[in-house]
Amino acid sequence: MLTIAPMASADYYLSQMASHHTIYEYYQAGNEPDGKWWNPSGVLGLTDGDDIESTAFERLRAGLSPEDGTPLTRNANLERRSAGLDLTFSADKSVSVLWALADPRLRAQIETCQEDAVRWTLENLFRKHCAYTRRGAGGHEVLSGDIVAATFTHHESRENDPQLHTHCTLFNAVRTHDDGKWRTLYQLPVFKWVRAGGAVYRLALAWHLRERLGLDIERYGQDGEFTRIAGIPEHLSDAFSKRTHEIERSARQLGISTAKDAPLAKEITLATRKHKDSRDP
Repeated sequence: MLTIAPMASADYYLSQMASHHTIYEYYQAGNEPDGKWWNPSGVLGLTDGDDIESTAFERLRAGLSPEDGTPLTRNANLERRSAGLDLTFSADKSVSVLWALADPRLRAQIETCQEDAVRWTLENLFRKHCAYTRRGAGGHEVLSGDIVAATFTHHESRENDPQLHTHCTLFNAVRTHDDGKWRTLYQLPVFKWVRAGGAVYRLALAWHLRERLGLDIERYGQDGEFTRIAGIPEHLSDAFSKRTHEIERSARQLGISTAKDAPLAKEITLATRKHKDSRDP
């Protein structure tokens, strides 16, 4: 599954990294792996695949150069500014269950499959079809450019159930190919390609799990649009799905089905969401 939302605060992503701490909270670092830069164009001095450095992330989120803090866009460092978008790639529950029950070696292999599926989707869909900005009066001229993102892979849901998922923070800054200037991200194409992005991600993850790990993959859902690892007992997936049950219970109280009314189901998801802390992705 792939969802889209405004980018959260810098602290939300950084505080969950195992290496992150402040001088006041040295022993309160997070328990998730460090984030990675996604920067195939190699702009701004950031190496694609390197670990996230907090100051660079905070600057880029504010629309500033991670190298020296100079503004990249006109509205840089303003509180009302949109920092960017959070694309969240969530593996099927069967994948998360297997990850939770696996030994350290298999866990690492599953995580690599997840991370590579996300990067493949970013490279082959969002970079090709969503890397745009606008120029001119009213933004009438659409221009292609280079985009930068950071990826953070997490392993738990808000209910502390196993849930392998990756946040991709797509920053609101694009280096225009036409003149090399930095402008804000044209976000409409990203929203239009989210559904296709989810399908591409699911296919890529299924391929990696089958080809690399030899896992048997099967289709399911009303039109067979979803994939899962075959043989994972349903009672385990069900037991590790407290958040899903909470959303469905709220939907039933309103007399709707989450499968038939996706927009309203999304509103229920947001309304029942718990406050985030360092353990709740």
